[in-house]
Amino acid sequence: MNVGKLYQINKYYWMLFPSKEKAVAAKKHGLARRIVRRQHRTAAASYLSKRLECSVSCIPEGRMFILLDQNGIYHKAFFPDGNLGWIIVTENSEENHFNEVKVDW
Repeated sequence: MNVGKLYQINKYYWMLFPSKEKAVAAKKHGLARRIVRRQHRTAAASYLSKRLECSVSCIPEGRMFILLDQNGIYHKAFFPDGNLGWIIVTENSEENHFNEVKVDW
């Protein structure tokens, strides 16, 4: 993935952490499931929010975002509805769960 490009989530729901530090903490403590199936999205976001003492959102497939920053598996994303946060994207996930959206400016 490349910073400044527009992407669309094409599979699963993704946890959106309010800061990179919260995403790192979730991963470190084994709390971070990068992807969530539809039936578990609300429970997963609620559980992570309580454990990390912050607001964790769940972003559905089909949503687009602009990649603002990337540090290893941690990706800062801005969504059209104003959501801004960090998702955890492994190399395998990057290849299989996101499509770059070509924009002709």
